[in-house]
Amino acid sequence: MKLSALLVFVLEITISYSTGKCWYTECQPNGRSMLGCKPHGNETGMPIMDCRGERAHRGKQYYCCSSDVVKRNDPPPPTPIITELVTFTQFQNALTKNGFKSPSREQFNNFNKYAQNIGGIVDAEEAAMALAHIIYESDGLRRTREGGDQVKSSNSFTFTSQCRLPDQFYLGKGYLKLRGCNNYFTASEAIYGDFRLHENPDQVAEHDNVAWATSMYLWGDRAHPVKEVQMGKFGASIKELTEDECTTLANWNAETRFKIYGVIRQAFDLPGMGDPSGCR
Repeated sequence: MKLSALLVFVLEITISYSTGKCWYTECQPNGRSMLGCKPHGNETGMPIMDCRGERAHRGKQYYCCSSDVVKRNDPPPPTPIITELVTFTQFQNALTKNGFKSPSREQFNNFNKYAQNIGGIVDAEEAAMALAHIIYESDGLRRTREGGDQVKSSNSFTFTSQCRLPDQFYLGKGYLKLRGCNNYFTASEAIYGDFRLHENPDQVAEHDNVAWATSMYLWGDRAHPVKEVQMGKFGASIKELTEDECTTLANWNAETRFKIYGVIRQAFDLPGMGDPSGCR
């Protein structure tokens, strides 16, 4: 699938997946009445994914079942089909045209999966914004540990009453760096429903799928909900992720992030170099 200058919005198909008497609805815009499965199924259904429908309106896609098959012990709904935000070639170009080596298929697949499932990203423009920060902070998807393989030292960390595992260390890990013991707690609970990342923080740096999951959690939690980010203002995403870079008129780090973003826009076949505003 090649994305042209006109954004292609995913998840618009009326029924993107169905099984038996259960199905996924079309993308239903936020703020309208009659959301959910009415009048075709049970009363509420299950909202399972953010999406964009006609005229790029944001909304929810629902998983519905006919009332005669809804049972208390029914298994959870099947995982919705993930549509590629960009092609593998476009993803490769985003890295190589920024001067980095070509990414792996695993990295591409995890990018698409977690950008949508956890980051809430539904179009190539927001994907380009998130990837620009990820490329910058990970040195082109090469670094998943802050400071590389530096020697661990408890002097580098601030422990709170919740950090009850003194042999674990909570420096930044992942592509977008997850930092601090408490943030490992909240990210782990949000992504997995348990505290595995707090108990073993090194897995964020050691497993590609976990590095992507935590990175997209940070994007979805901090940048994705911001109105200015949704308007395409790249500077607003800098402000949400690393506010210190917005405190001076000329910040090399912020400028470098935006340059990377401009190259990614070209790789993703998006028009123009993007909007740098929103940092101040």
